[in-house]
Amino acid sequence: MELTKARVNPIHRVALVIDYSLSYLGGAQSAFLDQAHALAGYGHRVTIIAPGTKDDAWVKEWGGSALPIKPAGTLPGLDLPIIRNRAGLRAQLADYLRRLHIDIVHTHSEFGLSAAAVSAARDEDIPVVHTVHTFFWQARLAGPVDMLGAAAVRSGINWLTRGEAALGKATPGSGVWPNKRTDALLQEVTASAASRADVTISPSAHQADKLRAAGVGEVRVIPNVNTRSDFGAPLTAVEAPLRLVWVGRLVAEKRVLEFIQAIDAVVKTLGSAALTVQIIGAGPLEHAARRSAAHLPITFTGRLSREEVTQQMRAAHATVLTSFGFDNQPVTIIESVHARRPVIVCDPQLREGLTHSGIYAAGPNPAEMAAKIVELVRDPAKLISASEATVIDATDFDPANHVAKLRAVYAQAELAS
Repeated sequence: MELTKARVNPIHRVALVIDYSLSYLGGAQSAFLDQAHALAGYGHRVTIIAPGTKDDAWVKEWGGSALPIKPAGTLPGLDLPIIRNRAGLRAQLADYLRRLHIDIVHTHSEFGLSAAAVSAARDEDIPVVHTVHTFFWQARLAGPVDMLGAAAVRSGINWLTRGEAALGKATPGSGVWPNKRTDALLQEVTASAASRADVTISPSAHQADKLRAAGVGEVRVIPNVNTRSDFGAPLTAVEAPLRLVWVGRLVAEKRVLEFIQAIDAVVKTLGSAALTVQIIGAGPLEHAARRSAAHLPITFTGRLSREEVTQQMRAAHATVLTSFGFDNQPVTIIESVHARRPVIVCDPQLREGLTHSGIYAAGPNPAEMAAKIVELVRDPAKLISASEATVIDATDFDPANHVAKLRAVYAQAELAS
């Protein structure tokens, strides 16, 4: 696109595309929908293209322009709808983009639907922006199983995307890529999808650095957005027992079992009356987590709605985030800052939304997490000051700031396409 064709501060017609189901809200889906509402709230014309049918609840709740694409099924264990990059789908998307006069195609995932949307956008000479929600894949496979896993991933991705993912260049253990073959390949899938866009967005600076090291050229940092205005009230006192809430999928990457070990160490030091813990979420480690926590002051709620999560955070003194080297920019941070509750973290790379209110453990192991929690039980004033500081950190997720940065990226993409 020539420089003279680029528009200054336009109202864009944006197609937001995601391969994940919007029938349940994981972190990527929540960030995706929040961005859709933020853009629409500032006058942009937003269309959502996602798996589903016209009768799905998300279509009705969104209430705006939407193109649900019926999947062929769902990959078991991954909750990933199966949508292949077929010629018919590409033609359908190209016609839809053309009829709606879409200015920007903005993808939020790396699989078949997004690959088809990018191809359709290229055919229609529409700029493409891509948001990476995670580059830090961890399949945790070893030996021959890792080799088989990598082969299966390569085959599956090529089948879903019609070979659009340029794979085979990542060298496991080279410094840029993880040591495990499957993990390296998954990261290469993400880097490949990002490289097809005119501009890539990373919600965090540390992930942006990793993407650049992997060869992704144009990466801009834009934190996720909070579109709700009903903020909680900062803490004014911390009465015993200390109330903590942990939110996430019960999977190894989130380190829920290590968190339970940390709580066990706190109880051995201070006694079980010193604190109470709620673990919100579901996943394959739920049975093991419940068994490990049977003798501890921990309750499990299962998966809750965002409104229910907010209520639990406001009833607590702090949120705990125990992942290490895995998360990009968790929506849990946004939700906790929105509730005006500080976040206890052990990954020093997680900074967005935590600059003033984050409470950092010395390290990721259970003893280091336990030491920080014991310190807060003994000196709760730190929780009060951190809670007050969430008011400052909330500006990282401000809708006006988010949309202004998106506008700049969209204009950059128009010039690059």
